[in-house]
Amino acid sequence: QSSEQAVRSAMKHCGRAMIHTTFICGMGLLVFGFSDFIPTQRFAWMMLALLTTALIGDLLFLPAMLVQPFVKHLQFARERFPKGMEIRTTSYSTE
Repeated sequence: QSSEQAVRSAMKHCGRAMIHTTFICGMGLLVFGFSDFIPTQRFAWMMLALLTTALIGDLLFLPAMLVQPFVKHLQFARERFPKGMEIRTTSYSTE
């Protein structure tokens, strides 16, 4: 299975759950966003923004980074390690 197919499969099975989780947690924090106590209010809005940003990153940027080949990045990492030190790469199946 190619990395593109693995990303599609993961999004198909987990995408809706990620959206629902973010929505439920965000609504729970939104209650505190209308607090009269300013530090609690600011914390709630900051956490809501953080959850939204994390969801956007999970749904848009992470799949794009996983599909993109990392050969150049791995070669750069190998050059930075001392000779004789082994770098192991693994692959996994989504089945």
